[in-house]
Amino acid sequence: MKAEEIIVEIYRQKQEHQQEGNLPSKVIINMEQYREIQRYHVRLGKLKGSLPDYITADSLFGLEILIDNQEQTVVC
Repeated sequence: MKAEEIIVEIYRQKQEHQQEGNLPSKVIINMEQYREIQRYHVRLGKLKGSLPDYITADSLFGLEILIDNQEQTVVC
């Protein structure tokens, strides 16, 4: 999957959880997905101004990133 697709899926799952009244705190992805997101983040460059970045080395949309060998992306 492309980084954009992974990011959209994570956001979709986060929104779904929130609409159900849950407050997700973690996202589980595999190492290749993690690397793809980090490469994408580097390509985007630095944000100008004081806007918060939604991608960091250890979080995405405020969700803690956990690495596992599973194929599917899971927000929980």
